[in-house]
Amino acid sequence: MAIEVDTSLTPPENCPRFDYCEINACPLHPDYKKLKNDASDPCKNKCTNKRRRMAIAKAFGLKNLGLRPRELSAKKMWDAMPESEKKAKIDKIRGLSPVSKLLDAGCVIIPKKQSQSQNPHTKEETMPSGVREVGVSEVVRE
Repeated sequence: MAIEVDTSLTPPENCPRFDYCEINACPLHPDYKKLKNDASDPCKNKCTNKRRRMAIAKAFGLKNLGLRPRELSAKKMWDAMPESEKKAKIDKIRGLSPVSKLLDAGCVIIPKKQSQSQNPHTKEETMPSGVREVGVSEVVRE
């Protein structure tokens, strides 16, 4: 789903939190680097999500890409990284995921929102050999 950006508004006005946000150094502000956060600012870290900020920044050509300094430096490091190193890091992260571990163990994951009528392994049918139902959201091979 694409994020809609209204170029007739300013970049911060495209933010869904614009009407109630009180952040002093908004990464969507064109002069972001000149802005300072006040230590007493209650919402200095409550920006809208990064994907939305990046889409807004791209539409307006913001130099900081709508990212905070730490996010921007991490993006630059990632972009400069060789593809083989990126792949190794992604594989390492996937290995830490509990979902990946279940899939590697031969589990079949069934989304919770999937109704019993859509579930191919309903109670009325017999479960495939060597499979037991563990909960609403997963079926595990034994």
